[in-house]
Amino acid sequence: MNEDYDAIKNNENYLKWRRIHAATFGDIFEDAFEGNSGAQVMLTSALIKITEKNTAPALEMLGQLMKLCDTDWDRATVSYFSGLCLEIAGDAKGAERFYDELVSASVNFSFPNTFQPYYRTAKLYQQASECTKA
Repeated sequence: MNEDYDAIKNNENYLKWRRIHAATFGDIFEDAFEGNSGAQVMLTSALIKITEKNTAPALEMLGQLMKLCDTDWDRATVSYFSGLCLEIAGDAKGAERFYDELVSASVNFSFPNTFQPYYRTAKLYQQASECTKA
């Protein structure tokens, strides 16, 4: 493991954000990129950006993470958070594309109800007054 990532992963601020995101998203976040500390740090950083509604750098990080995916779980995780990021950015079609990738993946995540991909997509379309799609 890279010494820089050791230092980051032991940083109290980083650990606080890991706990917050783990409590919010559960296994989709916690179990992503097992054995790849650099990718875990980048995922945590991307989620911090999403939390701050700073979506452009978050999407860039998520694009880099997609290239680091070794498992279906990792790809589904990046698809989910890319969809969430695009949803927050107001891009319903982009969010839907990533949510569809997640749903077609061969993994089974558990989500809190407010973070279910279909719920998120429906909410976004409802806000855009596209009720038939919602």
